[in-house]
Amino acid sequence: MSDQRKKKKLATRELIKLTAKASFSEKGIAATNTRFISKASGLAVGTFFSHFPDKLSLVKELFLRIWIPH
Repeated sequence: MSDQRKKKKLATRELIKLTAKASFSEKGIAATNTRFISKASGLAVGTFFSHFPDKLSLVKELFLRIWIPH
């Protein structure tokens, strides 16, 4: 995989996380679904699932990002 492709993939993953975080804050985790996150990110639902197997995996990653220092 080229460096440019890796950067794009990482940027897409970050976009998903930022969009989800905003929606979780506004609507709550339970009221936010993967379809909404995808649409709000301007991505296809399949793109979401190429980065995260499910919403719970995304929630776990966001949680770990907050609680575990890098």
